[in-house]
Amino acid sequence: MLFLFPPIVALSMFAPPLPAAALVDSVQAARDEVTVKPPINSDLVRARAAKLRADRAAAKASGVDLETATPEQKQAATEWLDGLNAAAIEGIDLPTLDAETFSNAQSLFSLVGGAAQEAYLVELSVRAQQPTADGFGAAVVKAALEWGNVEGKSDVGLSLLSHPAFAEGMNGPVASDVYFLLKSVDAENVAPFVAQLAGLASNYGADARKETFPSSIAWLELMQRLVSKADAEAARVRLVDAAKARLSQETEERMQKTLARMVARLDGAAMRGELVGATAPSLDFLWLARSDDSTPDWKQLADLKGKVVVLDFWAPWCGPCVGSFPEVKAMRAKYAPSDVEIIGVTSVQGNVLHQKRARVDCKGDVEKEKAELLTFMKDMEMTWTVGLSGKDVFNPDFNVKGSPFVAIIDADGKVANVGLHPSAHDAIEAIVDKLIAKKQAASKS
Repeated sequence: MLFLFPPIVALSMFAPPLPAAALVDSVQAARDEVTVKPPINSDLVRARAAKLRADRAAAKASGVDLETATPEQKQAATEWLDGLNAAAIEGIDLPTLDAETFSNAQSLFSLVGGAAQEAYLVELSVRAQQPTADGFGAAVVKAALEWGNVEGKSDVGLSLLSHPAFAEGMNGPVASDVYFLLKSVDAENVAPFVAQLAGLASNYGADARKETFPSSIAWLELMQRLVSKADAEAARVRLVDAAKARLSQETEERMQKTLARMVARLDGAAMRGELVGATAPSLDFLWLARSDDSTPDWKQLADLKGKVVVLDFWAPWCGPCVGSFPEVKAMRAKYAPSDVEIIGVTSVQGNVLHQKRARVDCKGDVEKEKAELLTFMKDMEMTWTVGLSGKDVFNPDFNVKGSPFVAIIDADGKVANVGLHPSAHDAIEAIVDKLIAKKQAASKS
């Protein structure tokens, strides 16, 4: 994962003022508690971070109004928090921490902020220079922090390619983060390192390390930007074979599901380069519904040829999906149903996380889930069609990696665009308007 430091907590999170004696006792109690928990390890730093968050949350819940607080109250609150912060990091000597504990300490030191956070960043920079896999991991975190402070494209990921432990470090869990950082770099700037990156193919065979193999898709996406179509396709086929081989040997259920999704995605239309500009992948529906109880006269995506289709991949548990409903509703109101069909595509989830009533468990009962989905649609005033797909909502053919995710299909049934967020309504409507005009022009010719 990528780690970004949050801002220093504002005074509004401080606790109400305490009498001087109580203040001393409170801070001493916190220090006594942490000093009886040696040694310093990952579990301890995580526990301290959790306690500091809890203390601050409790303080915020009962905090004073700083606009009306007296200077003495503000001073007491500041001293109280300073005491908790000091207790949280007491006894932690950053240079002596092992790599795992140091990584987990990042959250704690970012919470404390100030000089403690600066000390962490200094130690991070020192560790990032070490010619080891741990040093490479520190360099990745450092680059991620720098990337988070830059708007637009950034070349910070390029520095990782010349790290002395690049090859060793890329055969581990940080590989995905490196590929993410390199996505922000223009292809021509990465081009000099193509051979080096292509050589990482050896990390993704059937016998690859379990913590490394999941980054194979990100590696392939990078290769598709940098090498010929034929070379990229050959790499994809090798990864499909490797993923299938691993799946056939895997015994752990969770990893089996992960590998099955990887196989589906690697072998999907998007990864084959057969998505944008090509005929849309097939999409059948187990159930179609509208909140006004009307029933669509079509059963699958292919039936909608002649209309522009907006697919909004979503799920009831997805907060950003629900948050984008106003944009989708406005789009439904703007376009005539004869020109544009909007489909909220989801899949069987085993439950419906209602927004206006209690969550309902539907595991093993698809009919119950359909009924609950219709209730959800009416509660949320969803004016567009909702379709329950037989495929996962993270549809591999459309390269859906997260939700919400919008794909736009033209009137000829070809994919015009994928990957937009519903909140990008201006961009979506510009594409839809262009496709409608194209359709109308074709009908007149």
